[in-house]
Amino acid sequence: MAETNKGAETPQNAEKEVKGYKITSGNFKSKIEAAGKVREANKKGFTPALIIEKGEYKLLYAEETTRAAADRVLKAVKAVGLTAEIYANK
Repeated sequence: MAETNKGAETPQNAEKEVKGYKITSGNFKSKIEAAGKVREANKKGFTPALIIEKGEYKLLYAEETTRAAADRVLKAVKAVGLTAEIYANK
């Protein structure tokens, strides 16, 4: 009797489909407002890139390949009083 591969249904395999993680902050309509947040991050020791996603400006702090690395960056960003979130790239 042939066994079925149930490994494809586990959450761990869903994690493997993720290509990477972005640590971003904000959804700003105005480039000036977003640039102000970049200056604020610069004063606190971070140098985020200003990106445009779906017509809104965001601050990109880092792109990481593993969730653990993304969590470390997020923890460091939040430790200095900045806000950020992790998004999975699929």
